[in-house]
Amino acid sequence: MRSLTTFITAASFALVSSFSMAESLPIGDDLYAMDENIVTQTGNDDVFAMANSISINHPVDGSAHIIGRHLNINAPIAHNLYMGGENITLQEPVSQDVLAVGTSIQINSNIAGELRALGESITVYGDVAGDAAIGGDTVHLEGVIGGDLDIGAMQLSFGENAEVAGTITIYEDEDRTTDIPSHIADSSRIVRVPMAMEDMHEYGMDYRHYGQADWKDWLSTVLTLALLGFAAALIARQFMARVARKAQDNKGTIILQGALGLAIMIGAIPLFAITLIGMPVSFILVILTIILVFVGWIVGSYAVGQIAWQRLRGETPSSVLALALTALLGAVLVTTLAAVPFVGWLIGLAAVLFGIGAISPWQTRRYH
Repeated sequence: MRSLTTFITAASFALVSSFSMAESLPIGDDLYAMDENIVTQTGNDDVFAMANSISINHPVDGSAHIIGRHLNINAPIAHNLYMGGENITLQEPVSQDVLAVGTSIQINSNIAGELRALGESITVYGDVAGDAAIGGDTVHLEGVIGGDLDIGAMQLSFGENAEVAGTITIYEDEDRTTDIPSHIADSSRIVRVPMAMEDMHEYGMDYRHYGQADWKDWLSTVLTLALLGFAAALIARQFMARVARKAQDNKGTIILQGALGLAIMIGAIPLFAITLIGMPVSFILVILTIILVFVGWIVGSYAVGQIAWQRLRGETPSSVLALALTALLGAVLVTTLAAVPFVGWLIGLAAVLFGIGAISPWQTRRYH
């Protein structure tokens, strides 16, 4: 079991490192980037980034959506900020809302909107103008919460300057009462919700269980996806190998190609639906779109598995056993990453678009 875990972990890092060749893809004033380390070189409207380390060093005029291991926000964000990572540090103000999911989260600057934070260790030094919802093992508040505060923590502490203007709803173990100093809020504005630990898990107050599917569902999804991918690779071996190579060689644009293909299919549905004659065509397009998403899910998972396999083994899978292991590896990686709280659905969507882009007709070179 330990060797399998080590192999999957190594495959995950291999997959991330293989995507480091994708580089940055500026579209207009927006930035789409997937790399090992990302450091912004200029200001952008919106930022979409995934990397091991991300540093936002220039102002973002729109919103930022970032996923990585180490995240550092060193410049103002004009709209919303969505973050998922291991170590997260916010050094500059955000003009609207912040969503942060990670292991260690430190908020050192002010937030003009609302704060949603879920992690192991959370420290808030800045002020939050709106409401705040915070859940974690250890939580420390130093700033002022301008709205209501919903909080669940195993260890909760407050600084001398901390204050909550609205109502505090605190979810705590039914066997203990958390002390809230009088300068934070008077007793009339404190609502205590006693909950057993298993209830905290059920209601998502424990970050380690938040948004995660039951392990039986996860295993069922992995096996189903792996079997479908293996069957496709076995029946259409040349086709699957070709689309996987295309995906590997065009990582920077393949998801965009998939998004374009899916957008064309979805956009055509209402165009045909507005006419009586086109209604049957519209119904057929709905079915074809569902099939396209399903096929993209299978192909995307297998392509991810082949990329990781080649990074680990240095060769393209050819034997029946190698094809089966490649399909299983892709299914485990995609299903596990898609189970990440809050941001998992984005990863799952990216995998589907990755597969659709791989089978799309747009390409810059031929694959044999």
